[in-house]
Amino acid sequence: MKPLSFLSILVLLSHIAQAQERVQRVITHRGNRVDTIYIMPNDTARISSFVDDVPQFKGDLEAFILKNRRYPADAKARHITGSVEVSFRIDSYGHLSNIHVTGSLFPSLDAEALRLVKAMPPWQPAMKNNIPVNGTWFVYIPFPQQP
Repeated sequence: MKPLSFLSILVLLSHIAQAQERVQRVITHRGNRVDTIYIMPNDTARISSFVDDVPQFKGDLEAFILKNRRYPADAKARHITGSVEVSFRIDSYGHLSNIHVTGSLFPSLDAEALRLVKAMPPWQPAMKNNIPVNGTWFVYIPFPQQP
């Protein structure tokens, strides 16, 4: 019975080690803001440490949001303000997928934030050793007070 328990522990430790190899977490600092990126190794390359360059929106992200954001009428009527946090995967080509709300505010504002992120053009992907890699990123879509 003891060899089986010992074997079970070895298998469990092996699975834990493999899981830790699959995801790398990187904390970046931009002024007073701290962003977190989770890098997911793709099938052809294993990421062994931090990325060299985090993903970048091609252009001015704030201007894109201001130009394309629509404030839903029901949220405006209720004077709901704040930010919706949206998470998405950026593949090594810069295409966005797996877009979902990770910080909800109000149903119609959440839906608008999802629509806005889905409308974004491809991003510059994260880079490791000058090679584009897959990763997950978060953005905050602000919904300020409306007149």
